[in-house]
Amino acid sequence: AVIDWGQPATRVYNLIRSMNPRPGATASFGGTGFKVFDSELLAGAVGGLPGEISDVSERGLVVLAIDGGILVKEVQPARSPKMGAIEFAAQAGLKVGDRLGG
Repeated sequence: AVIDWGQPATRVYNLIRSMNPRPGATASFGGTGFKVFDSELLAGAVGGLPGEISDVSERGLVVLAIDGGILVKEVQPARSPKMGAIEFAAQAGLKVGDRLGG
């Protein structure tokens, strides 16, 4: 299932939860796909565009939906093992203001 960050945060969160552990909900950055596994719903974390990363911390990445945010904690890049979102962000060069695609 492909994540549509333009949906309400609750809908995005429920999609991610329903696809965990298999097959994983899919997102992309810079044309490279990855699966999102562990996440947390953050109500009211707005202030940017859908798919925009609003925070990068040791907890993970906060990605905005239309009415809130999703704290992404665990991902799996193509042909790689699962890893923490912060490790993935460092490897992929993700930073605040970057936008994820579905």
